[in-house]
Amino acid sequence: MFPLLTTPEAELERLNPREVRYRIGQFFTPEPIAELMAHAVREVDPSTVLDPGVGGGVLLRAVGGGPKLFGLDVDERAVELAAASLTEDHEIAVGDFLDPEQWPLSEATFDAVISNPPYVRHHHLSAEHKLLARHYSARFGAKVSSLSGSYVYFFLEALLRLNDGGRLVFITPTEFLDVRYGQAVKEALLQHCDIDEILVLGMDELAFEGVLTTSAITVATKRSRPSRTFRLVEGRLNAVSYTHLTLPTILRV
Repeated sequence: MFPLLTTPEAELERLNPREVRYRIGQFFTPEPIAELMAHAVREVDPSTVLDPGVGGGVLLRAVGGGPKLFGLDVDERAVELAAASLTEDHEIAVGDFLDPEQWPLSEATFDAVISNPPYVRHHHLSAEHKLLARHYSARFGAKVSSLSGSYVYFFLEALLRLNDGGRLVFITPTEFLDVRYGQAVKEALLQHCDIDEILVLGMDELAFEGVLTTSAITVATKRSRPSRTFRLVEGRLNAVSYTHLTLPTILRV
């Protein structure tokens, strides 16, 4: 499907013009970040792992063997490349994670959801996707703003798709920690999960080319009776590994 020395992500960058990738929110996860996120998934020894915006499959490749790997993407080329790159037991399908009426996978809930969700701002979302604010407001009993970007809806849908004790590992903009429309995400996480930690990349570290916003990795475990605490950590990525810069701080909300 792609040359041996070319990654699926590099092939997608070649196949999809920049404007197409921006329109569908397709920004690829660097391998050091993928490895860090996969480690958090492997900690809970899941039997099933979903990446709902699989892209070229870098996150599922990092998770590796053991669990059955599932992936969704609206981009047919991405689905083909991701599936071809995986040697482990996997099921990858074309589909919109936010459209439960057209669910294409054989499993509906998972032991882990790992994701770099599409980054599409609210004014570029379809009319159907903008209506999701009402849908998730009703599901979670909290006001979800119609100004939310696509990643907010991915956060909320992932919580619905997690089994009890399941692990969520997302990399998103840090803005949800501060902006008003991020309140629904924080409330939903605190009501349904132990937030194991939120790793905020240093201000001078931009994880994704062309996206001028800092990033956070949220690690949470779904619980019927969550502790309502979380650990916020600032960190830096270098060529090899992730290094903590500050001591973890426990915050109660």
